[in-house]
Amino acid sequence: MEQKGVTFCVQAFGTEAAAITFTGSLDKVTAAFREALEKRLQKKGMAPAATGSASVPAQVEISGRFVRVDEGNRWLRYLLTFFAGHAIVEVEGEVKLTGNKIADLHHVAKQAGGFFGGGNESLLVLCARSCGNTFADRVIKAIRAI
Repeated sequence: MEQKGVTFCVQAFGTEAAAITFTGSLDKVTAAFREALEKRLQKKGMAPAATGSASVPAQVEISGRFVRVDEGNRWLRYLLTFFAGHAIVEVEGEVKLTGNKIADLHHVAKQAGGFFGGGNESLLVLCARSCGNTFADRVIKAIRAI
């Protein structure tokens, strides 16, 4: 099936049951994931479903949750850049096409680096964007496989 013109809806990805080791707010992390996912799907020709009472339901629904958000250890990243202290975001979800599940999604993104080990929040945002982009690519692949 061709994905061009297919409407999609991204449900809120929850953090309630996630293993979180981050002292800051998760708002930027979750927003970065959603933004990357939606932007990549639109770039590939899919259209966000309209909202409102008279709107047509989305053909593709993407839902899931954050499994792990770990800020890592900045000093370990500074001292052992490629070996330890990574910031990690892990997300899992599913794709439904007209109500029928067509794929399970799972991705783990790790980042290590930056000036003096990099900032925890900025590395988590990069991880979240990576997860969003990977999810979008896998959604497209699942739709094309039908």
